[in-house]
Amino acid sequence: MSRETNPAARRQLPIPTATPVNNTATPAAQAQAGTVAALGHDVAQRVLQLRDDDLREREHLARILIHTVLELSSEHLAELVREPAHIGTPRWDAFLQALVAWRCQGARPRIQTPPWAKETRIDEAWAPFGGSIRDDGWYTLSVLSTPAAFLHRGIVLDRKNLEEL
Repeated sequence: MSRETNPAARRQLPIPTATPVNNTATPAAQAQAGTVAALGHDVAQRVLQLRDDDLREREHLARILIHTVLELSSEHLAELVREPAHIGTPRWDAFLQALVAWRCQGARPRIQTPPWAKETRIDEAWAPFGGSIRDDGWYTLSVLSTPAAFLHRGIVLDRKNLEEL
């Protein structure tokens, strides 16, 4: 199967990344309801049951994360992202951390990205929505349209996916 038709074709990122950090999920008892840590714990349960080839469920979980993080109250954002949040897999941890970093950077007034949201980077490009990695042309366009907070963590996510929710 050629690289263009193989959805599992490994794509190298256009920027160097660090080795992923092994994270442990935050116990539900420690995560305050409504925080990113609580969200991470809830999504972790579903990610653990997710098959790699289940693109529909993966996209559904990605939309839940995007929608929930974008809906966090701006006035309380710093408090809601203070607790470390981990889903438990490098890809999903990088995705959640990128969302938090992107949201903090876009907040007015700007909120400093919490240290825990800078921990995970993956070495191979990963697209939560999958389709952008299958074809060379779409991959290039998606990389060019991916916000830096995502790209620096190894996530390819066209910014339209953040605006269309």
